[in-house]
Parts: sequence; structure tokens; C-alpha cells
Amino acid sequence: MAGLESIVAARILTDLQRLDRSVIEIEHGLHASTMSEHRRFILGGVALALQGMYSGLERTFQLIAEEIDHATPRGDRWHQQLLKRMASETERRSAVVSETSAAHLNEMLEFRHVIRNIYAYELDYDRVEALAREFGSWFATIRLDLLRFAAFLDDSV
Repeated sequence: MAGLESIVAARILTDLQRLDRSVIEIEHGLHASTMSEHRRFILGGVALALQGMYSGLERTFQLIAEEIDHATPRGDRWHQQLLKRMASETERRSAVVSETSAAHLNEMLEFRHVIRNIYAYELDYDRVEALAREFGSWFATIRLDLLRFAAFLDDSV
């Protein structure tokens, strides 16, 4: 199992590099939206990037659930159960994210659900802009949580 924990830790670090790039794209899109007559279209792209950020984090959480916990949530509410599990300590590991990070991620999960189930013209562009502005600081905390967890995995080897 020790080798597997190192592999998961390395995967978390790789995922964080990808997510860091996405944060930069969101910040650029947010900036561009304030300077463009095409604000709605640019914020539509920002909304998709935010959705992608959550999906990327969720893939990391699924990896942890499968490879470390050996238990992947199932059923209609598996997304919420997975997030709750990542904020909880188990017999195999420490909590992956803090309760504060989990609360922010829950908001992103709800946002992703909305994005996946509406037409583009129904998008609340002010909400997208507000989430994008907040997400940079949220992600900084989530990033630290994931770095701490990757270090935990490496230390347990």
C-alpha cells in the first residue's frame, strides 16, 4: 500500500498543477469580462471553467475514495457523499479538506449542477462573476488542504 499512497500523492500534485492553470484562466476571463461588450459570452466561458474546476477536484476525490478509502459512494447523492467523506477523517487517513473548504466546495457543487441543467441564456451572470471573484481565495485554501494531504500520504509511506 505504501507505493500506492505515493502514487496518489503524486497524482494530487499533478492535478493541482492543472487546477492552478484553470484558476489563471478564470481570473483572465473575469478580467476580460469587465472590459468587453461581450460580458455575457465571456462569463459563460468562466462558468464552464468553474464547472471544470469542481469536476477536476471531484476526480481527485474519487481517486482518494477508490485507492485510499477503498469505498466509493454510490447512489443518487454520491457527489454530496463524496464531498462529505473528503471533509472527514477515516481510519485510513486524515481529512482531505477542511470543513471550511468543504462548505465552499458544496457551493461549487450546487453551481455545477445548475450549469449542467440550464440553457446558456438562463445563466445568472452576476452569480458567475461573484463566484469567480471568490473562487481564487477559496481555491488557495483548498490547494493548501490538498498539499497537506499529499504530504500526509508521503509521510505514511
